[in-house]
Amino acid sequence: FPAEWRARFGAAHAMAALETGDLNAARALLAYSFSQEAPAADQLTARLVQARLFEIDGQTDRALAVYKAIARAPLDGIATPAKLGVIKIEMAKGTMTADAAAGQLEQLKWRWRGDATELAVIRTLGDLYLSQGRYREAMDTLKRAGNRLANLPGAVELQADLSEAFKALFLDGGADGLQP
Repeated sequence: FPAEWRARFGAAHAMAALETGDLNAARALLAYSFSQEAPAADQLTARLVQARLFEIDGQTDRALAVYKAIARAPLDGIATPAKLGVIKIEMAKGTMTADAAAGQLEQLKWRWRGDATELAVIRTLGDLYLSQGRYREAMDTLKRAGNRLANLPGAVELQADLSEAFKALFLDGGADGLQP
C-alpha cells in the first residue's frame, strides 16, 4: 500500500488497540504510523490517537497540549474530537466551569454529526446537565440523540444514560424537590 494508506491503517489499528486496552500495541502502531510519509490530515489523526493514549496513561498535560494543537485544525472530523478532549480534561482539572463547558459542548453538538464523536459529545453534555440539575435539558438532549443515532455502536449506552436519569428522577425520588 502507499505510505498514506499505511499511516491510516496504522492509526486506525492503534485506535482499535486502545479501545481493547492493548496499550503496548497502540504505542507500536502509532510509531509505525508516524514513520510513514503521510498527508497532514492523516498525521493529525494519528496525533489524536496519541493524545488519547497520553490521557489513558495519566499524562493529562501532554494530552491537553496535543488536543489543543489538533483542535486548531480546519478539519472538523479531527478538530471536534480534539475539542471534546480539551473540554473533558479542563473540566477534570477545574480550569473550565461547567457552564462554559456546556456552552462549548452545545456548539460541538452541531459541528459534527452522525458518528461516535457525536455520541461522545451528547453523552458528555447529558452527564454535565444531569450533574448541574438541568434535568429537562439532559433528558431532551439524550432522547433526541438516542432516537436519531440508534443504529450506531454506543447508542445503547446513550439509552442506558437516559433510563438511569429517568429512574433517578421519578423512581428513586430525585424529582421530589423540584418545582412542578
